Amino acid sequence: MRGTGKTRSHPDTGVQLEDSATDVINDQAEKGEIGESDKAPPVTPEEKQANIARSATQRRVPQETAEEWAYETVSKGRRVLLKAVDLGHRDAFFGVESVNDIIEIWLNDQHPVHKHLIEVLRSEADEEEQDPEILANRLRDAAFSLEMLLVAWARHEDKAPAGLRETMGDLRMDWGREARKFLEVIES
Repeated sequence: MRGTGKTRSHPDTGVQLEDSATDVINDQAEKGEIGESDKAPPVTPEEKQANIARSATQRRVPQETAEEWAYETVSKGRRVLLKAVDLGHRDAFFGVESVNDIIEIWLNDQHPVHKHLIEVLRSEADEEEQDPEILANRLRDAAFSLEMLLVAWARHEDKAPAGLRETMGDLRMDWGREARKFLEVIES
């Protein structure tokens, strides 16, 4: 069906998000922080490409696009593939899967988070969008959407049974620590 091949890069350095994330993942693995993708048995680059392309086509990505994504991921030695696709539902705003040693993150373009946050922050700047007022409005909309997302998580924790609420709080803390490690690439 669809799949956007837009790349994300750091605005100051131009380094691709997937490359920076790969550096963090490889560094973690060297330090003994092992994830499921680190345990994958080795396969040939051709097998890895075929597996990634197959995974993408299962998400209704056209074969040619899936093969391009797979080739780029493998040829650049990336451990991360992050793309927007139609996951076939509106519930989760992203999906995660390990394919060989690659962590695939599928942003659900059918979830409101995609429209109200990701698209707002990632839309191509044309001449009309160069207007400072339009850009300021887009940033306000994105900030509002992000804050609503956090409120939704907080409400989810609030409604959870007592035993699960503590686990969810622990997960939130763990995710915060992991996010800090990945966002340190911006500060370095």
